[in-house]
Amino acid sequence: MADIQLHDYGSLAMVMPLTSAASAWLAANVDAESWQWMGGALAVDRRYVYGLIDAVQDAGLEVAA
Repeated sequence: MADIQLHDYGSLAMVMPLTSAASAWLAANVDAESWQWMGGALAVDRRYVYGLIDAVQDAGLEVAA
């Protein structure tokens, strides 16, 4: 089972944590404002999302697209 679900909407990507491990990792490693969270998912500019996904996978978490 994936820890994070990625939804790519072109210029914006939504990073949805599906497990407590993913939520904890995002809280500890991503400096995000409260307005960047929508419906439980973190909104990320597409220019930065793949660097974030690489870091998530380096931490041993699984990402589903």
